[in-house]
Amino acid sequence: MSGKFCLSDDVGTIGHGQIHHVRPPFARDRSDWRPPIWWQGLQQGLERALEAMREDEFLIILVKGSNRCVQFAAQGASGMRVEASSNHFLHGEDRLSDAQQVQLEELGWNAPTGTPQEATPERQPMGSPNHFVDCSSPIQGPAIAELALRTLIEVFEVFHPHDLRYQAFDREGDHYPRPELPILHSLRDVSARMTDVAQKLLNTFRALIGDPSLEFDSAGRCWIALKEVHKEIPTRIWLTQQPMLVHFSYPIMVGKEDRELMLRIFNDLNIKHELLRFTLEDELGWVSMEVFAEPFVAEQVVTGFRYFTWIIKNFLDLMLAKPLTDATH
Repeated sequence: MSGKFCLSDDVGTIGHGQIHHVRPPFARDRSDWRPPIWWQGLQQGLERALEAMREDEFLIILVKGSNRCVQFAAQGASGMRVEASSNHFLHGEDRLSDAQQVQLEELGWNAPTGTPQEATPERQPMGSPNHFVDCSSPIQGPAIAELALRTLIEVFEVFHPHDLRYQAFDREGDHYPRPELPILHSLRDVSARMTDVAQKLLNTFRALIGDPSLEFDSAGRCWIALKEVHKEIPTRIWLTQQPMLVHFSYPIMVGKEDRELMLRIFNDLNIKHELLRFTLEDELGWVSMEVFAEPFVAEQVVTGFRYFTWIIKNFLDLMLAKPLTDATH
């Protein structure tokens, strides 16, 4: 879904209560643009690599020492989704200026259609939290490679291909080399990445609650009790991989006599609050939520946690203020 490179007019798609102008599929022949000579080997290799990708194969070209990247997802007969990092996943000096975001639009990228929580495949299947384009099948490798390289060179300000690395893998997470690409192949070391993100997660919540002694327990969880919610009952926080997510969960005691009614209340809440899950196991209820952990953005995790605790506080206040039989009205 691009615009500057398409003959069709913009079309609107609806996502999360507002209209997002998403352009028709990216369809453009390669222009007369040529990169500096030291980029031409990567240009030719990327063209070949993209056209060789099979359905459910993924390629990410990353800027060393940065969260900036361009990524490609092969979708078989549906073509290819291509994305460039947005400020939803960038922080500090990595963040894109207003001028750089205008450059991306001029190159043909769609703007992000929502936050990572809003623009999920389930809620916005035609959108993305990143800048993105969709390419029809059969894909045009030269045109897509040009878009990617112009983004890396002109917007992300990468001087030389030596400042790039790539990851290539399939839906099962198996990695393989792309010998067409004359840049460093970076294998995704899951255990090392988990350790790094876990430490960032711990440091984030140490700073949030002002407790430098906060640690994970033997099961890899940490527990935070907030007086705004219930100082005696902590929220459980932990990290999982594939995909890498931060999980929040909060327990709610439910009496046997209230179980059926609470089940109906939870079902109503699951419809109302799409980002959270309310589940019931015997006499214990759980409120749960996940936030993307890779790339790790502390502000995003904290915002998700504050929203999570705000929902729980409102729920508990409602339970205390009204008889359980009236809680659904």
